[in-house]
Amino acid sequence: MGRRLQLTLLLQLLAAKLNLSVFCVTTWLLGSVLAPALFFGAVAAAAYHDVVAALVPSMQAALTTAPALAPDVTTCLTQFLSVAEAPAYATLGAIFGAP
Repeated sequence: MGRRLQLTLLLQLLAAKLNLSVFCVTTWLLGSVLAPALFFGAVAAAAYHDVVAALVPSMQAALTTAPALAPDVTTCLTQFLSVAEAPAYATLGAIFGAP
């Protein structure tokens, strides 16, 4: 597996790219809007993955300690709460997140 970027760096990249894209569009500099939109979607989705991946273990732990749920329901819900790898989120974010 490749090296992953930290959430703070991803958010800094998002802010920098958004500011630079706005600057380029308002000053009529050459360039398109599609490539920055793809970058923005991919980085935003990777950041979303990091946030969700941090929350899922605590939700799984809460489900396993919940006394009101039957063991088979707990097992089913715990298997349902899984997170795909970050490249899957980045690809979908780039494809579907582009304006």
